[in-house]
Amino acid sequence: MIKHEYLRYIKSRFNILILIAISLPVIISYYMTHMEKNDWKEQIALNPADLNIEGAKLTLEGYNGMAFLDRFLFSPDFYIVFVVILLIGFGIHLCAVTYYYINAGMGAIMVSKMGYTKYVLSLLTAQCLYIITFILGYFSLLALLSVILWGGYSDFLITGLGEVNGEYHLLMMLGHIILLIIYICLVVSATSLLTHVVKNKYLLQIMPFIFYFVTLIVSSFSGSVLYKLGYSVYQATWYFVSDHYLLGIYFYQASDAGFQSFVFSVVTLPSLLIIILLILSITNIKKYEKSYLL
Repeated sequence: MIKHEYLRYIKSRFNILILIAISLPVIISYYMTHMEKNDWKEQIALNPADLNIEGAKLTLEGYNGMAFLDRFLFSPDFYIVFVVILLIGFGIHLCAVTYYYINAGMGAIMVSKMGYTKYVLSLLTAQCLYIITFILGYFSLLALLSVILWGGYSDFLITGLGEVNGEYHLLMMLGHIILLIIYICLVVSATSLLTHVVKNKYLLQIMPFIFYFVTLIVSSFSGSVLYKLGYSVYQATWYFVSDHYLLGIYFYQASDAGFQSFVFSVVTLPSLLIIILLILSITNIKKYEKSYLL
């Protein structure tokens, strides 16, 4: 069951559309970084009197493949656009699957053999495995292409995280991607379980996109109201914003925020999503466990 669904998602031609769409902000980000690198080349070629040539050459060497990838990953602009496009793509591709199966009467044999609980959990597992494979595969290919085109690590690296390098930097980049995977899996799984609440296929498909902006709007509104109760209460609403979770490592490294703030930023939103997911699992299973085959 899980393998069949997983392979169906992997083999879908819709993956090509998602790949093209999410590559657009990546290409723009890489182009901007390439222009920055060319600016340094021009400065070195002009050799102005006030330029530290040795320092400029060292900076130029820092624009290697990992620097290109880093500047994209830790960009509050291009990376967030990438995530929003990914939410839209996965929403269209995955979030109406359970809705379609229920309304088309598909899966009846599997439900009669496995039971609805195991059946729906298998569907969600297949979707999450697909998301993990897709995202890890995409960034692995992107990293490989970046290294081939611009080289790997050097003694100095131009990053969006300040002075970090070596294995520690790789772990930070991997952690950044893992945060994305957790977020996408939780949002897509929660949406897939909304079939007993949302009865419109197209609304289900855009729910991940809506969720992203809902966290921003609700946090902004509640923050304005709660500001009167104190700055600490107001600040707590930030942790429910998707951007602050997705860029948690960037904000921790690039700002004066302490480790406690970092922990809250990467734990609060997933915890909320897990609670929502558990509630939806209970209500969805209660709804369809007996009526699915009717």
